[in-house]
Amino acid sequence: MSEIARYLAALEHRLAGPRERQREILDEVEDHLRSLAEALIANGAAPPEAERRAIARFGTPAESAAGFALAPLGPGDVALRVVLYLCGLMGLGVATIGLSGLIAAPLSVIFGRDFISASASERYALERCADFFRFSPEAADCNAAAVAHHFDEIVTFGAAGMALGAVVALGSALALRRVNRRGGASEPARRGFFVLALVAFGVAALILMPLGIGRAVTDSSVGGGHWLARGLATAATLAAVGWVASGRPGLPRLPLAGGVVRGLATQICLTPYEGGPRS
Repeated sequence: MSEIARYLAALEHRLAGPRERQREILDEVEDHLRSLAEALIANGAAPPEAERRAIARFGTPAESAAGFALAPLGPGDVALRVVLYLCGLMGLGVATIGLSGLIAAPLSVIFGRDFISASASERYALERCADFFRFSPEAADCNAAAVAHHFDEIVTFGAAGMALGAVVALGSALALRRVNRRGGASEPARRGFFVLALVAFGVAALILMPLGIGRAVTDSSVGGGHWLARGLATAATLAAVGWVASGRPGLPRLPLAGGVVRGLATQICLTPYEGGPRS
């Protein structure tokens, strides 16, 4: 995708008003940018450099959209977008909890189910043991049955949580896309979402990763691996949010480790381009 095409996609996301009016604005901006780029190419600039220089002269998508804005968003419109962003953040949180359960599955293959489930060190009443054997009749003893049962709960609930969180997060993103197309985007709400997400998942990762590694080393036979799975899941979500946020000005750039996530999020509700050369 060319620099101008990325610029137009970013601008389209920020435009408010009727769809026909948005199309007219995009056509006008495209004609202007391509005319500038052609003039620069005629003066000896390479096509990619010419497009970047043309965009730099024209201004960022946010500045251009502000120039074409019909009216600022009202408090109710901003509040709606804030609620949708918060719903998306909660969806990410639920999906992260679920992801920890899915990460536990391959860890158990390597280190055993005792590494994930803390039940191996517990003592249970006969009635409780009977319940465990009902779910895991092949188990050698009560503790083995408890480990198998609790491990299955971690993975099963993890898959369900991952699916639920993904539905909430993607549903919020689609709703945001719809309301932004109809009434315009709220840049403060969007920036607030990224900052809050990066801080929340960053703090969680800083706590859970050392804790998970420590528990995995010291409590490897009594469920310490579950904490490690939680830390890895949080770090994965942080990397994904950082990937999406990395192209936005004013936000910290984190190690990028999720091209698919970024591409999906870009198509749903985000646009990484903000004018100028991309790093």
